[in-house]
Amino acid sequence: MGDPRQVTLDDVLGGTKALGPRDVLAKIRRRVASRDAEAHGRAGEAVVAQYCVAAAEHHIARLHQIATPTRGQNGRRRFSAKATVDFLGVLLDGSGRHVALEVKTTTGGEPLALSRVDDHQRDDLDTVLGAGGLALLAPVFGEACGAVLLRPRVYVVEWGKVCARTRVSERQLVDFGCGVDPEHFLERFLARP
Repeated sequence: MGDPRQVTLDDVLGGTKALGPRDVLAKIRRRVASRDAEAHGRAGEAVVAQYCVAAAEHHIARLHQIATPTRGQNGRRRFSAKATVDFLGVLLDGSGRHVALEVKTTTGGEPLALSRVDDHQRDDLDTVLGAGGLALLAPVFGEACGAVLLRPRVYVVEWGKVCARTRVSERQLVDFGCGVDPEHFLERFLARP
């Protein structure tokens, strides 16, 4: 099987009228950029998934990644429904507090535009927050090298602190003390006796 990022001419031109060479190139560039962004998002989620494993090993929280419903069609994967947030679980501090965690990845030093949190994800985070659970946003910042995400840096911030903002920068998250490492992922949210 070829490179999953490979864009065929049929992918670009399928269902369109005749395009000039510049339009074709622009469409190819947009398609490749979109596939790279999807790869960066998957890479950010994979890093957070490793942090979730460490949180379980340290008896902090048990979180499970929630897959977006898909179905196969013509040898391709298509999303068949909207998913909830990226990770759901509970804190292991005896409180049984529900945790909802949405991961968003950004590259190139750009702030994270919170408009990238889809409406159904916002609704899920708001519901968990309103029910007394722990609704979290996990921005992952890194450098892009094609479809590869280099030097990923993970932060965790309470959804209630950022939901009204339009964007949040890495510097703001550092200043808020939201940086995490695998050994202490979600530790600051544990109920203390």
